[in-house]
Amino acid sequence: KGGATDILNRGISDIVAKNTGWKFNIKNVPGDAGVIGTKQVYDLPADGHTLLMAAENPSTYDALGISDVTFKDFNCVHLIGYIAPVVVVNPASRFNTFKDIIDEAKANPGSITIADTGKGGIGWTASAFINEITGARFQPMTYESGTATKNAVINGECDFAVCLISEGLDDFKSGKAKMVSIIALDKDKDFPDVPTIVEEYPELYSLKFDEEKEKLLKNKIIYKILYFIYLFKNKYK
Repeated sequence: KGGATDILNRGISDIVAKNTGWKFNIKNVPGDAGVIGTKQVYDLPADGHTLLMAAENPSTYDALGISDVTFKDFNCVHLIGYIAPVVVVNPASRFNTFKDIIDEAKANPGSITIADTGKGGIGWTASAFINEITGARFQPMTYESGTATKNAVINGECDFAVCLISEGLDDFKSGKAKMVSIIALDKDKDFPDVPTIVEEYPELYSLKFDEEKEKLLKNKIIYKILYFIYLFKNKYK
C-alpha cells in the first residue's frame, strides 16, 4: 500500500464497487511525487477505462519543471476532499513542538533531517514554504510515499516528516509516532491536543499583497497558491 491517495482510492473504490457491481484494479505507482503514475495514465488510451486519482501535486508540475503533464491534460471529474498535513516526530524525539524544530534548524542550518517524497511532494513543499517564512533550513531524505516518510521517523532514520494525517492514524493513536503540529487553520477534532502550525507561526498564513495584485485576483487563497508556485519555480530548483 502507498500513501494517503492510495489509501483513499482503495476505500472509495470498494464503496463504488459494492453499489455498482463494477470491478476495479487498483495500481499504486509511487515515485517523484506522483509524476510517474500521472504520466502512465496520460500515456494510456483515453477510453474511459483508466482513472487517475492524485493529490494536489500535478497542478504544480510544470511550474516546478518536473513534468509537462499536469491536471490541465485530464478531464477532472471530482474533488474528493482535503486531508490536513501534519508534522511528525518519533515519540522519543527531543522535539516536543514545531517551534523546537524551527529553533534548532535555524541555529544549525542543515542539521535537521526531513523525510519527503521528492520535489513537488507535500514534505518538500512544506519544507520550502517553512524555509521561506522562518529561515529554517533542513536536510531532505527522499522516500517513495508519505507513509514511508512516517515510517522513517518511527524507525529513527530522520528527525521529522510532514505527511497527511490519514497516513499515520493508527500509529498516532498507538503512540508509535507523535504529531507536534497540524498544518491547517483549525485543529483536528480527533486530536484536539495537537496545536495548529499557525498557533506558533501565524505569519505562515498572513502573507500580504499590494492593492494592484489584490485587484487582479480577489480570491486571496488562489493568489497565495500562485505566489507559492512562482516562489518554488524561481527559488527552489
